[in-house]
Amino acid sequence: MKIKKAQAVELQINVDGLPLYKSNNTQFWPILGLIMNCSPREPFVIGLFCRNSKPNNVAAYLNDFVTEFEALQISGYNV
Repeated sequence: MKIKKAQAVELQINVDGLPLYKSNNTQFWPILGLIMNCSPREPFVIGLFCRNSKPNNVAAYLNDFVTEFEALQISGYNV
């Protein structure tokens, strides 16, 4: 993966449910990311919820991700 020094990262985030089996209600609810200004562009898992139903509270489900993402926006990330 190549990103130029001090270049802004363009991040696309997606969340959607994914049933695992037709015979029961087990579902994955991944938080997926994609760095848009990087080559090759490959999605990666940020977080994953697995239960017999969708998350009851979307705000609670996304809380850890949003908190960490806000901190990264302020402090940045060095590799």
